[in-house]
Order: sequence, then C-alpha cells, then structure tokens
Amino acid sequence: MNYEMKCKVHKDSLINYCGNKYSVPPKYIGKTVTVKCPNQKLHVYFNTELITIHQLSKKNTNYKLEDYKELLKNSIPNTDDLEKLALENLKYFDNFL
Repeated sequence: MNYEMKCKVHKDSLINYCGNKYSVPPKYIGKTVTVKCPNQKLHVYFNTELITIHQLSKKNTNYKLEDYKELLKNSIPNTDDLEKLALENLKYFDNFL
C-alpha cells in the first residue's frame, strides 16, 4: 500500500498502524504525524521532516532502541544502566507481546 494517514503519537511514544504499534522519537509525544508506507516500510513524518522508518512487522509492539532509551531517560533518574535496562525490556516485548 502506498497511501498516507495521520496518527497521534501516544504517551508511550508509539503510533498505531494496521493493528501494530511503532515507535517515534519521544519529542513527538502528543503531536500528529503523517505515515506513508511504500515498499513494506513505514515512513513517519512530522510536517515534512522524515523522523523515522520502520520495516513493517507482525509484532504487536515495535520500539527502536534509541526511541525506547530516550523514553526511559525521561522517567528514570539514574541512567547508568539505561542501555542494559532498555535491551532487557525490549527483549520482554519481543517474547511476550
């Protein structure tokens, strides 16, 4: 499919597309983005700026590591083990969602 639609970025930094969730950088939480889907890739734009690209997936929740780490940084004061925590949590998403 090669069409576009508008999506609101939820507080978990995710947008919904075809029943699955995909991450965008947390600075776009609460904003409306435009989604285009050429060639099985999800292109997400804010205004005219391309902010992320995801490969379409059958997984329910699709976080990019960078987006998830940035989201955690906003809620966890000690960031010493942020990378490890983010990877462990994302592994959980992959296994159970």
